[in-house]
Amino acid sequence: MEVTKLKGLSMYSQARRILRSYIFTRKTLYFAAGRKYKAIGALKPGAHALTIGSILGFFVMGTAGSASAQDTTPPNVPSGFAVTLKSDASPEPIPPDGDISACVEASEDFFANLSCPGDKTITSIDFAGYGQPAGSCSDGYSKGSCQATGARSIVEASCLNRSECAISAGNSVFGDPCPDKPKRIAIAYTCGGGGGDACPDDPNKTEPGQCGCGEADLDTDNDGIYDCKPTCSDGIQNQDETGVDCGGSCPACTPHDYCTTNPGLASEPGLKQWCWHDMTMPGTFYSNHNTATGYDLVADVECNEEQLWFDDNSIHFRLEATNPAPDFWCRNDFNMRSEVRTMPWPVQNPIGTEEWFGWRYTFADDYVIDRNNQWAMFQIHPSEIANVGGLSPQIDINVVNADQYSASSAGEIYISVSPQDSSTRNQRTHITPLAGDSLDFVVYVKWGLDGSGILKIWINGILVRNDIGLANVYEHSQWGGNAKWGIYKHPWRSESAVNESIAQGVPKLELIMGPLRQITRFPDDPDYGLNEYDTVKPKGSVNYNSTGSLYESCYDGIQNGDETGVDCGGSTCAACLT
Repeated sequence: MEVTKLKGLSMYSQARRILRSYIFTRKTLYFAAGRKYKAIGALKPGAHALTIGSILGFFVMGTAGSASAQDTTPPNVPSGFAVTLKSDASPEPIPPDGDISACVEASEDFFANLSCPGDKTITSIDFAGYGQPAGSCSDGYSKGSCQATGARSIVEASCLNRSECAISAGNSVFGDPCPDKPKRIAIAYTCGGGGGDACPDDPNKTEPGQCGCGEADLDTDNDGIYDCKPTCSDGIQNQDETGVDCGGSCPACTPHDYCTTNPGLASEPGLKQWCWHDMTMPGTFYSNHNTATGYDLVADVECNEEQLWFDDNSIHFRLEATNPAPDFWCRNDFNMRSEVRTMPWPVQNPIGTEEWFGWRYTFADDYVIDRNNQWAMFQIHPSEIANVGGLSPQIDINVVNADQYSASSAGEIYISVSPQDSSTRNQRTHITPLAGDSLDFVVYVKWGLDGSGILKIWINGILVRNDIGLANVYEHSQWGGNAKWGIYKHPWRSESAVNESIAQGVPKLELIMGPLRQITRFPDDPDYGLNEYDTVKPKGSVNYNSTGSLYESCYDGIQNGDETGVDCGGSTCAACLT
């Protein structure tokens, strides 16, 4: 939800308090976003929390900055809302046919949520400004004296053709157009499509329903199963199906995001994917912790081959520092690495190469945050070169310890780009996964030196890092390296670090990855520059139980949960500033 700090309270909190006494039976509440398009009618006072949460979570909030009323005007309506109250008991209106204009704002370091009602989607971004945009939702926006470049294209890349999306309003995404000045994001957009008659040849139905167009939805024997004609190819979950066109009397359903492995080298152009269920693990890792899988990937483990295995359409990475005991071939005394990486090594793709990566991580049900020792879950590594030696990863997605960065909390995900200077190298995401959580990652990188490099990283559809024109290769090794996935718990090289983790109840760590997709393109490729987000993103729904605490509780302007300050401290929010 997009919130604006206002006298110590969020817009959400003020809305909830202001509107509590106004939501009664026989009143209709409209939220305006350039035009009135959605109403909530005949509500009881006890339902106000759900109602306001639903409005802020799924409906677009206008920014008219004032309230108008036909019968009465609630006091102290915060900037960001346009409210109209009516006393009639007319039927609840539905989103109109045709396009809907909407807008949203968010202050710096908060999220702007764009959403469309019904089955409409975002068809255009009419304005997007980060900095100090001029105007308002009701009067229209325009560029102000402080304006980040490329804001509109960034929002378009994340939101077009979706029913909802979230944009982080921050310098890490848009750059800092005016240092030391307060900033905000303003977005005007259009929702279109949806509505209409989905069954134009059926005079009795406008939606397929349970049995599809041309057939009534009947259950004549009252057995709970509709009397539909047998069909397993209508694109609808109906009859006794347990999924869309599968299960029950239809063919069995396969797990979501089921695919066929199509491997390839990182140096080869085009789409590669690894689906795990149709792959087998090599039988031995003797003499070297790097062993080719036979699928253009290398299994990279230290220090026991039992740390990595396939399970249906997933691959498991598991570390337990001392169990099983490290194999005789290992160069370390403790289990500290369970990864797969691309081939060949080193790949050294030239400057200008584009790469897309997409995968899902699920944290095991016994996952516990390690407050003492950090670990990496994704790296792109340039390998070693003569006269320079081992290099830090060019790109590193890692889970930090409690003291690693001044603003971080233990278990939070950070993104590091080592070729950049200290001012932009390390960036927090405000995402702290917990046991059982799943995270969808999409990474886009265009390899380049300062002025030409591009890096975009989405987690669960949120653009959490957006580098445009910043270096992501080293001056002394001007190429893109090999990608690695899994667990690299490098502090566990030392016995003292292992003992620290065990003492706080973290003797092991497990991460599960679904199908992996990678696209490599060189400048002479005819598809070079195409947006492949939807091609590589994980399929199916994502389970992320922590979203509420991270993106609501930690941004609602209230000290709640185990926070030690307003929206800071505790187990899930960012550390409070001292």
